[in-house]
Amino acid sequence: IIIASMILSFELPFALVPLLKFTSSKTKMGQHT
Repeated sequence: IIIASMILSFELPFALVPLLKFTSSKTKMGQHT
């Protein structure tokens, strides 16, 4: 269980980074138009 939680905590940022980039790029595109 501890190992699984560690893997999740390590993978969470990697999963959030592309999501944040996508949302930020979407807002930038919205501002640009």
